[in-house]
Amino acid sequence: RETDRYNFFGYSAKGGANYNIDQNHNVFANLGYFEKAPDFDAVFPNFNNTDINDKAENQKISSFELGYGFRGTKFSANVNLYRTAWNDRTETASFQQPDGTRAYANILGVNAIHQGIEIDFVYNLTNELKITGMGSIGDWRWQNNVENIQILDEDQNLVNTVNLFIKDLHVADAAQTTYALGLNYKLTPKSTLAVDYNFYDKIFAEYNPSSIGTVKPDAWQMPSYGLFDIAMNHRFKIGNFDAMLTGRMNNVFNTEYVSDAL
Repeated sequence: RETDRYNFFGYSAKGGANYNIDQNHNVFANLGYFEKAPDFDAVFPNFNNTDINDKAENQKISSFELGYGFRGTKFSANVNLYRTAWNDRTETASFQQPDGTRAYANILGVNAIHQGIEIDFVYNLTNELKITGMGSIGDWRWQNNVENIQILDEDQNLVNTVNLFIKDLHVADAAQTTYALGLNYKLTPKSTLAVDYNFYDKIFAEYNPSSIGTVKPDAWQMPSYGLFDIAMNHRFKIGNFDAMLTGRMNNVFNTEYVSDAL
């Protein structure tokens, strides 16, 4: 099959500034905007060469951040506030119907706001021991409801047309709050041991578009969890080349957790 040619012009622009107050303190700001061509499913929703959505909108993303940095002899850290507006997003949902068959929804024109605060630091406790840490507290929400969403079966037949009432609900499928703490210890001049702990919170399940009616319950919030990882590396020479051997164990304590949900 062959279709006509459809063109969606995208572009990006970004810039930033940093000001060093003195040798220890600095402030910075970054701005960015870009337009991304709509996903393939937004232009060809029914996988044929006749049902064409040639008026699909570019996805529009604008973002800014303001931050402060500190650099000391042993301690350094950054703090920044961010806000990202993502408009005319293309979302494709796949889910199981009551009879066990799969259904699909192509959701266009969704807007979201991602905003929050991020902190990271490095502390050189001794020449051998370095402590790292970070924290990110976010609030990511959908900004609008979406009407006339088509639910299609596996053969691309129309099953239903629904409205998606998601305004002010949380964006799903990613941890909006995370924390991490790491220890990096130099066993020898060429060998290093690293221990990392990562904590994940405010993770929401994805939505089934056909089941969200006029009532606006938030999606199920998945249980928070924390994971320990251990790694060791050793540097050595292979002839004139530098080489490194790394061994790593993820989830040392065999923690069970939910990573995805619908």
